[in-house]
Amino acid sequence: MFELPLDPDKFKAALHRGQGRAFMHARRFGLGGLDEVLIDALLHDRQYDPQCECGRFAWLLDLIARDPIGERVLDAVIPRLGEPTENFWDATQRCAVAQLLAARGRADARTALYQCLRICKDSSDVIGPSEIIELDGADGLLRVASFLGALNDTDRERCADNSPIRWYDEAHGEGAARRILEHAAVHSKEVAAYLRAIEPEGTGNEQSEPTRDRGYLNVNNVQFQAQARESHADKMRRISARDVIESVRTESGPWACIWLISWGGYAAVADLRTIRDELSREEDPERIQRYLRPFTHGVLPELDPCFLRLANHEDTRVRDLAQRAASHYAHPDVRKLALDRLSAGQFVHSEVLLLKKNFQAGDAALLMGALRPDVDIHDLHGVGHDLLKVFSTNKTPECLEPMLFLYEHTPCSNCREDAVEIMMSTNTAPAWVLDECRFDCASSLRSRVGGGSPPD
Repeated sequence: MFELPLDPDKFKAALHRGQGRAFMHARRFGLGGLDEVLIDALLHDRQYDPQCECGRFAWLLDLIARDPIGERVLDAVIPRLGEPTENFWDATQRCAVAQLLAARGRADARTALYQCLRICKDSSDVIGPSEIIELDGADGLLRVASFLGALNDTDRERCADNSPIRWYDEAHGEGAARRILEHAAVHSKEVAAYLRAIEPEGTGNEQSEPTRDRGYLNVNNVQFQAQARESHADKMRRISARDVIESVRTESGPWACIWLISWGGYAAVADLRTIRDELSREEDPERIQRYLRPFTHGVLPELDPCFLRLANHEDTRVRDLAQRAASHYAHPDVRKLALDRLSAGQFVHSEVLLLKKNFQAGDAALLMGALRPDVDIHDLHGVGHDLLKVFSTNKTPECLEPMLFLYEHTPCSNCREDAVEIMMSTNTAPAWVLDECRFDCASSLRSRVGGGSPPD
């Protein structure tokens, strides 16, 4: 159990992870002396995986609200929200912070949001348009369209983004954005240029009202491929074992044949056995890796000895994939491999996952003896995923210590939430964890433990 108050380093770590203890510290002891930590957290997205985790900007703003230093922190942050930054996630967080503060009445935040509107360096992404449209409605739509239209002379492809129309129509009804833009185009050459850029080649702009066959693109100009109707599963099932072998032999590059991970989950047992036969004969480590990928999700009826043999390969990636393949089987040899590896302190290459089907009473102590928080953050996150799989399969009170380790050390708020879910499902979650979760950055976790918005 953690102790309050937190020292500055522990507060910073909890803040970056989005843990409720940072919020509890703020409420009970204030934020004196933590200005720079808070400014940094508002200007930089410190999530482990911004694509998958929930945004923390609202949580951060609630954390500093009503604290004496809150206005001072905002006064330091707002002028910097519109500064260019090459980090995409920092830029999008700054837009979100500016939008929320502007909606709460800060005029300087609205100005900062307008300054955020730009093309992201070395990409076609536009920073800020959705936030501006959500904040300002029709005025925001016109501002964004004018910005994009001004790019028309230098880069028409960048200008031809119909997302602003879609965003506005989602809130105001289909065709609403078109009506506004077409009326404005009479007086604004930038808006007119934007409309011309998003028109399909060879069409005019004579109609002022949208119709069924004239929306974001003219479907009459689009040729559909019959196979596009297929589901991903159908596409995978159409690939034969012979196709896989040919790809393994001819494709090159670090991401070659990565699709085989998915293919294995849909492959017939006969095809998996064909790939297993090729695997058993292959000697090149890179090709061995490719042949192992289908067995990440594809399962043979029986444990094949080559998985155990390759689990001792000198190539670490081969070992990892071979152990993942072996983890699908409840088998004494797989359990022995797990015990040998974990007893030797090996746990970052799917050794933990070997216990998913081979867990026995007392194994949690073995896991705790191998787990260490002072490893590479990506290894720590990967081990966390494997721990969750082990204890999602084996619902036992023994999960408590490993799940507390994960709750405490994972950099990912989603994994933290899953760890709490497992503790709750086994009635082992300590009261202090549930109390802390009421203040967590993840709204879904707060709701799960009986909260909503972070309480005062």
